[in-house]
Amino acid sequence: MNARLIVASSEQDADMLYATGLFVPDPFIFLEIRGVTYAVLSDLEIDRARHQARVDRVLSYTRYQKRLRQAGVKAPRLADVVNQMLREFRVRVVEVPASFPLGLARRLRGVRVQVSPGAFFPQRQRKRPEEVRRLREALQLAEMGMGMAWRALVSTRIGRDVFCIEDPTN
Repeated sequence: MNARLIVASSEQDADMLYATGLFVPDPFIFLEIRGVTYAVLSDLEIDRARHQARVDRVLSYTRYQKRLRQAGVKAPRLADVVNQMLREFRVRVVEVPASFPLGLARRLRGVRVQVSPGAFFPQRQRKRPEEVRRLREALQLAEMGMGMAWRALVSTRIGRDVFCIEDPTN
């Protein structure tokens, strides 16, 4: 398989977050062709992506829309941009994750869409040392928060008209 495609928000899609290392609430495009990775984002996110994303190239969604308008497409949509990218890179077959939007897959022209059997990034199942460190830190913070909540509950007394938390240090 020469090309892999994800169109999703990294806030909702763990594969997109893994692929780009960039947390973005709105859907954007990730394309991998023969080991070279691309992210296509709106102008609102593009500068941050150029500094933070773990991709080889960050491209402008707006530029693609502009080119499509110049080519006669009145109101370029996401499917138009994806089709334009795939044509530019001469992609004929693309692998997508099982979560890929069906409506978008149906709008891809001249491209065979193959759904990945199983995990899109099987290596995601094994955590890198940095990910293990961050998970450990998050668990420690959660434990501290639960401990504080427990201490607050233990020091609480219920009165007739009042709910009070007594300061255990007094």
